[in-house]
Amino acid sequence: MNIKKTLLTATAALIITPAVSFAADSAITVDVRAIVPNADGMSITAEGGWDSTAQTLRWDEDNEVFAAFRNNIRAKSTAPIEAYLDVTPQLRSGTDTVNISVKLDGAELGVGAASRKVVANLAQATAGKLIETEINAVEPTGGFVPGTYQGNVTMMFESAVTDSSPAF
Repeated sequence: MNIKKTLLTATAALIITPAVSFAADSAITVDVRAIVPNADGMSITAEGGWDSTAQTLRWDEDNEVFAAFRNNIRAKSTAPIEAYLDVTPQLRSGTDTVNISVKLDGAELGVGAASRKVVANLAQATAGKLIETEINAVEPTGGFVPGTYQGNVTMMFESAVTDSSPAF
């Protein structure tokens, strides 16, 4: 009986060994980043992460206008927070252009740092403020021309803070 067990074990080892010796290694590398905000820094986040996906302005067929996109931005800082548009936001379809209106808490943002508006005073910024955001297409003279339009809105937020957190 001992010979049978030894022979069976040796045979099994010979059968398994080639499979093990031909196994290939495989690796997956994941880029991971994590930031713990500096208590003296500014934090601006689109509530629910809506800024990372394309937003669709719904067409109102009865009135032949677009319905505004509305959502919230959460802002927190140790100093007042100001906002403005980096460039004129527009939607384009071929050669057709439609301007975009951007409002934060009902106040329309202008283009460039010279037109910045306070969106959170010191008390609001320190406590953290939820800012209602509204983005809508401005009807051009003569109405909207049929097409599939795309564009970007770049809102800039500034706060006079000292941030010593590491940059990635």
